[in-house]
Amino acid sequence: MQIANFAQDEIEETFARIDENGDHSISFGEFARLMLDMDHARSQSELRASFDAIDTNHDGCVSLDEFRAWCR
Repeated sequence: MQIANFAQDEIEETFARIDENGDHSISFGEFARLMLDMDHARSQSELRASFDAIDTNHDGCVSLDEFRAWCR
């Protein structure tokens, strides 16, 4: 149980770091910067396709719940 809680905390902390403006969602720009910071050089269309796959409700941003699902 403790390991799962740690993982959950880690996911939330990571989400908060990516959410640069603190609006409780990750925009495409924030996601693209994350990928570049992680040295995942991709084209804009590849980044957009990845982002759209994570944004399951297609509202243009990634919520904490969507981020959790992506991290699993």
